[in-house]
Amino acid sequence: MVGNRSTSDNVVVLRNGKDRFVYDGSFQPETAKRGEVTADEIRDVYLADLDGDDSLDLVAAARESGKLLFWRGTGATGFNRAFADRRTVEFPGKGPRGIAMLPGAVAVIFYNSSEVAILDAPGKGE
Repeated sequence: MVGNRSTSDNVVVLRNGKDRFVYDGSFQPETAKRGEVTADEIRDVYLADLDGDDSLDLVAAARESGKLLFWRGTGATGFNRAFADRRTVEFPGKGPRGIAMLPGAVAVIFYNSSEVAILDAPGKGE
């Protein structure tokens, strides 16, 4: 997974090929604020099985909109099939810059700050 900090609002999925990475699609988080004209600057992305269903889930830090985005992994592969059920946690006035996975939790590191937020990871059945 690769975040794009520049002129688009995409998270790109690449998979291992025989001798190269293969493009497997991209996801537009659609996290822009009303009236915002710049990209959201996805600063960090992470794959982890957050809900214990043996499928990798996706977490992305969206700096400009001040959001942390979660997608449930479906276990399917291919463009627009691997992730579903987007959930958002907002941090008004703060820009998530990085993500760290902890046992049962997600740590969010903020841009230009020494603050860190610790969020419970989505559990089974949520």
